[in-house]
Amino acid sequence: MGLRMGKPITSRLCAALLVAVAALAGGLRTSLADPPLEGVFADNFILSEVPAPAPSVAFRDLDGAETGLGAYAGQVVLLNFWATWCAPCIREMPSLDRLQEELAGEGLKVVAVSVDRGEAAAVKPFADELGLRHLTI
Repeated sequence: MGLRMGKPITSRLCAALLVAVAALAGGLRTSLADPPLEGVFADNFILSEVPAPAPSVAFRDLDGAETGLGAYAGQVVLLNFWATWCAPCIREMPSLDRLQEELAGEGLKVVAVSVDRGEAAAVKPFADELGLRHLTI
């Protein structure tokens, strides 16, 4: 991300993202009428009262194996669409890698889906250059 955030703001952002992702994944069973969001985040999130299942979408991992969102059923997933030519993406990918490393034990799965046309041939060198070791790409 382009902004430097301290621990308290980062923690609130992560909590807000997890609430939103869990709601979308159908993981929340309580009412979302009063979401536990504060400040600018509360103004920028729209939570659905009735969680909707994620669409059935297929994509390939870096080894060429076909997978999809169904592989993550029941998990909290942060789904990130990105590209090697995207300047903000280049800055945010190491942060997402650290987020995955730090919160994997708490059940978070960060899945980074590249929209590059070169597929793994374009993405692998990029991931290696940035030292991305924890993301599912």
